Amino acid sequence: MLFSSRFLTIVAATIPLTFAATNTTAAIGSNCNIVSNHTVIAGDNLANIATAANVTLDQIRFVNTQISNPRLINVGDNIQIPNSKCVAPTNPPLAEPTAICSNGTESTTKVVAGDSLIIIAKEKLGITLPALLAANPQIKDPNKINVGDVINVPLCKTSGNATSGATNGTTTDGGKKGNRKVKARREGMERRKGRSELLW
Repeated sequence: MLFSSRFLTIVAATIPLTFAATNTTAAIGSNCNIVSNHTVIAGDNLANIATAANVTLDQIRFVNTQISNPRLINVGDNIQIPNSKCVAPTNPPLAEPTAICSNGTESTTKVVAGDSLIIIAKEKLGITLPALLAANPQIKDPNKINVGDVINVPLCKTSGNATSGATNGTTTDGGKKGNRKVKARREGMERRKGRSELLW
């Protein structure tokens, strides 16, 4: 049976061509197995740890959920290093610190290898660079600090101790007990008075 080429063209044009869509997007958390651990040493921050491990900062943050503030890590902390193929969500850039004082207890810190005033202010203390500079008038050139230099840390003032109940007008537990005793004596006297009135 013969078909014209025109008929074959029409039939071919009306047959829908379907192809299975291939999903190449991996799920968040894929390939995030831990391959090593890093113990934080002086001068470390998450960015340089990630660079040294050939992973991204987002990957480091994703598997280390114990870190609430990526700018604040301490010497001795354990940082988990994920597979470099770990699929981690993209975090927004870290907000610039706005604090002008540190909530820590150490009034000074020493410069270690890899430090800069920006790293000390933002990454280690979580304060602004101008606040750190204001506390260190001895630093004439912010771009020149040396390992071993002592940097002053502006500490936040702690609030005073709460006043006692005797000074702020509150009633102590002992006062409450005394009030209960007075009330009991008064009620006893009223009951005795009532009985005496009945006798009369």
